[in-house]
Amino acid sequence: MNTVSSLRAQPDTGRRRQPSVKDIARLAGVSVATVSRALTRPELVGAEKLRAVQDAAMQLNYVAHGAGRALSSGRTRTIGAILPTLDHAIFANTAFALQKRLAQDSYLLLLSCNEFDSATERDTVRKLIERGVDGLVLLGREHEPDVLALLERLNIPYVLTWTFDSTSRRTCIGYDHRKAAMLVVEHLLGLGHRSFGAIFGPGESEWQRERLDLVQKEIKRGNGVLRADHIVTGKLSYDNGQRGIEHLMGSENPPTAIICGHDIIAAGALTACRRLGVPVPERVSITGFEDLEITEHLDPPLTTVHFPADELGRRAGDQILQMVTQSDLHRPIEVAIDLRIRGTTGPAPET
Repeated sequence: MNTVSSLRAQPDTGRRRQPSVKDIARLAGVSVATVSRALTRPELVGAEKLRAVQDAAMQLNYVAHGAGRALSSGRTRTIGAILPTLDHAIFANTAFALQKRLAQDSYLLLLSCNEFDSATERDTVRKLIERGVDGLVLLGREHEPDVLALLERLNIPYVLTWTFDSTSRRTCIGYDHRKAAMLVVEHLLGLGHRSFGAIFGPGESEWQRERLDLVQKEIKRGNGVLRADHIVTGKLSYDNGQRGIEHLMGSENPPTAIICGHDIIAAGALTACRRLGVPVPERVSITGFEDLEITEHLDPPLTTVHFPADELGRRAGDQILQMVTQSDLHRPIEVAIDLRIRGTTGPAPET
């Protein structure tokens, strides 16, 4: 009978030797080839044999030798990802969905944050390459010039997320930023608003900077007005939303519609309006971007652009896994977005 105790201590050291795939095969009653497939490509093994191998591996406390397996297969089964931060739910949701998708194919996610700093990202990319990642998931289209060149020179697959360009030769997965700005601005113009304010995150953030630029263009295209002194930028924070409202509503001829670059900013803006006695949406309409879970529970609920962060993470996982085995596969993928109209927007007040 094959038992765990059949692994004898080595006589020269007195230490139990590391179990091997042969030991698992004996204990599970299957071939070494079946064990190898079960550990690396479990989807190719029948349920009964897979369970037997997994049970045997657990009994033996078997841990695959990553370096050895990488040498034999040419892969480490790890994917690196660099996001700006995990302080905001939208990025955390993307990372979680990405990790779950990679785990389905027995890949490990190595996650790091660059805090919107391109030099930090460049250094992190090099460190992840040194650790042998099979591919990388990055955020946005703007990166240090040598970062993408290095990945392409080394033939390391990468996917750019939270950005979409139908003409790009690089694989990108995201939404149409112009459409997001258009959805918000056209909704507010349709309600009769012509005087706008904006509260956005830092200029160091590619997506906040681009989002603000596109909002300005859409307002101008619709014959609305967004004065320079009605644009507030700062941290991607609740406090920035509060300070922004204090500035905008305290200005001469304050705007009747305020577009916030993120739901967190919009939540702070709503709090400040309540504190200052500014009724929403009777006096001013407020919108956000992202559609975080909390937005439906604000008072009033927030009108915002819905971005499916979990779908984006899942599809990024699909794409990078395909590229690891099909390196010539490059394509832009657009994720659908829509405007969730709720209680923070209403007709422009009569002047």
